[in-house]
Amino acid sequence: MASPFYTAEHEAYREVVRRFVEKEIEPYAHEWDEAGGFPRVLYEKAAAIGPERRPDALYCAILDF
Repeated sequence: MASPFYTAEHEAYREVVRRFVEKEIEPYAHEWDEAGGFPRVLYEKAAAIGPERRPDALYCAILDF
């Protein structure tokens, strides 16, 4: 069901974030949880996909993951 609140651009960005999470976070999540933190370089990688443009999309994509 399409949301009246999200544009096609928003949905496309959410998909980009989902792929980022699958590639850059999911494989290491358990390891980082055990270590009690994650590498700071993850911020740089996330910035490279543009979450500063749409922080709400990043948040929504992570919740939906």
